[in-house]
Amino acid sequence: IGAKALAKQKAIISNFKSIEELAGVDELCIDKTGTLTKNEISVLSPKAYENFNLLDLFTYAQLAISAQHRSPLEKAIHTYAQEHDFEEKIKLYSIDKFIPFDPTRKITEVLVHTDIDSHTIIMGAPQVIIELSDKDDTSEILAQDVVSFAEKGFRTLAVARKRENSFSLVGIIPM
Repeated sequence: IGAKALAKQKAIISNFKSIEELAGVDELCIDKTGTLTKNEISVLSPKAYENFNLLDLFTYAQLAISAQHRSPLEKAIHTYAQEHDFEEKIKLYSIDKFIPFDPTRKITEVLVHTDIDSHTIIMGAPQVIIELSDKDDTSEILAQDVVSFAEKGFRTLAVARKRENSFSLVGIIPM
């Protein structure tokens, strides 16, 4: 109730999803750069794995974004995709089922299909994606990349594709 009263006065974030996610935080470290200074989040140096490229990465990432309620992270992904012409391939896909991001699961899942194929796209916290993966060399590289980006102050999202019994890490998006 207090949060709603403060939100009406624009004293706190009015996106209660953010407050729910913050409830799961043990430590919060902030500084006065980046998001606080510019008031924006941006994608920097995304990386694709295995046989995937950045077009695949951002096609899948955009399919895993809610069209109605975009978070600042999702807006940053969408903006990056627009700026780099990564939107054309999305038209090939139809969404069959969309399971939105949940702070407890820390992933978004989307079942999609094309004329010749269907699979599930999973986007979310890298540690969850690694747990779901086949624990191959690519998951080791992802884990190393997450640590490397975290040391530089980046928050990362991982994207994976699941087709039948095959799980493939598509890439990582640092912000």
